[in-house]
Amino acid sequence: MEQSGIPLEIRTRRVLKELGYYAHREYYRQNDVTHELDFLAVKTMGGLELPGGMEFLFQLHLVGECKHSETDDLFLFKAENGLAGVGGNFPVRLYPEDRYHEEYDSFEASCEFPFYGERFVEVNANNYKWRKDGNYSDRVIYEACERLVAACRFYKGYHTEGHDSVGEEIFDRVKDDYESLARSMVNADPEKIVHRLVEEDPGHVFAAVGLLLLDFAVPVLVLDDNRGFIEATLADDGKVTFVQELDVAFYSHVPRTSESYSPGVAFPVAVCKQRSLSKLTRIVETGTEELIEKVKVSLRDRQSRIAEKLLMSEINRRNPK
Repeated sequence: MEQSGIPLEIRTRRVLKELGYYAHREYYRQNDVTHELDFLAVKTMGGLELPGGMEFLFQLHLVGECKHSETDDLFLFKAENGLAGVGGNFPVRLYPEDRYHEEYDSFEASCEFPFYGERFVEVNANNYKWRKDGNYSDRVIYEACERLVAACRFYKGYHTEGHDSVGEEIFDRVKDDYESLARSMVNADPEKIVHRLVEEDPGHVFAAVGLLLLDFAVPVLVLDDNRGFIEATLADDGKVTFVQELDVAFYSHVPRTSESYSPGVAFPVAVCKQRSLSKLTRIVETGTEELIEKVKVSLRDRQSRIAEKLLMSEINRRNPK
């Protein structure tokens, strides 16, 4: 049983629990089929109090797959352009970005990985001269990353529905005030009415909800310690060189279909050996904390706009054009 992947999954969840995460097996749905996720680990990263007793709570989700092999070593080719192609997609925002959107500095500036890779190659070291039957491929890693794409897409939808219910709850609370203003502001469009409503008493609007979660997700791929995880680079003379054994890396995965989490954008995956999981969490937590501080400043400066966007999203949902 030690040669199966199950011990790796259990060890990973245990380590994450020791690091302060609530870690467990989880499930997601794709094309009406339920799939298992090796682990979902959640940690609260702080909060921000808003008028009316409302609080934004920031959470970090590690969405993870574990990969064990008795035969294959992994070679990761160095990315020529760092995080190019990933854009602002790291960490993955699980909340509806259009309601809290703000331009932030590149996450790369605050989340520093020791290595950035762009292509994996899996090699059966016991038969390295044989290139047929899947040797020298990226099949296992590719499929694992596709599962992470599907899981993040599912959780994005799940959390978006939660924010939709918040908008619904707020609108139901202020419906009478909204309709009264609509009658008094003749020919005013809904956006102007909502702006006036929130401007007059933002605390009353926020008080409809006690807690709102803003969740960030980091897709994680955990590799067993028994196989190689090696940096590969194409030298100037055209030869492939093997530089060092890696412990933690950032990998830009290119999703298979347009139904991926972010079509046309490389999908970010943090990769580590199981023994280096604590190092990976330090890296992503440091970067996430800095990003959250920027979000907090933005939220403090435009609390009324948040309430307006939540209300407008619900009004547009009820009255689609």
